[in-house]
Amino acid sequence: MRRILIATISLVVAAALWLPSIRLFYRPPEASLRPPGGVSPLARSLARRHLRLWTVPTLRAREIARMRSSNAEWDFMGRTYLVLAL
Repeated sequence: MRRILIATISLVVAAALWLPSIRLFYRPPEASLRPPGGVSPLARSLARRHLRLWTVPTLRAREIARMRSSNAEWDFMGRTYLVLAL
């Protein structure tokens, strides 16, 4: 019983030390998150993709079909938010 308790406490202490420090090892460069003079490249590419989805009808239809195939409620939710935004 004592061995199990020591092993459990050791795992908890190790997790308490290791988990908060993981972000230090896998941190992206600061410049990619917040560039000094504008929008980050990730945000710019996401905006470009979404604008392209809205302006090109074939891409939009393909994305909606993909959304509906994974979960029919996504389409309902999208329409609901569109109506609420108006």
